Amino acid sequence: MPLIRAMSLADAPLGIGVRNDAVFLPVGMYPTHWADCCCGTTFFAGTSQLTLRRELSQAEVWVTRFEVRGQESLCLEIYDDAGNFRAGLGLRPEAMPTHHIQWKHWLREAAC
Repeated sequence: MPLIRAMSLADAPLGIGVRNDAVFLPVGMYPTHWADCCCGTTFFAGTSQLTLRRELSQAEVWVTRFEVRGQESLCLEIYDDAGNFRAGLGLRPEAMPTHHIQWKHWLREAAC
């Protein structure tokens, strides 16, 4: 959650994909603010919103690395306790170099 909050404050373009038992929904968003509620934390971006439920705080998170347009891209993959993919999060291609620097900084902080 701190990573997404920090990137929201930086006005970073995020790519988010979430999966439940029925669908996989990828979406690009510029979250502008968030609010905690009884079920988790909701991030708001214009006319869209994304709620990350509290049970994800017990999830297993992996950082994956691949190349997009010749540039290294680091993304988070979130798996539930049964090992099922639940969400992915990363910077969109239009992210600025400063967003990439901040993203990598927060990933290092979260790993410590």
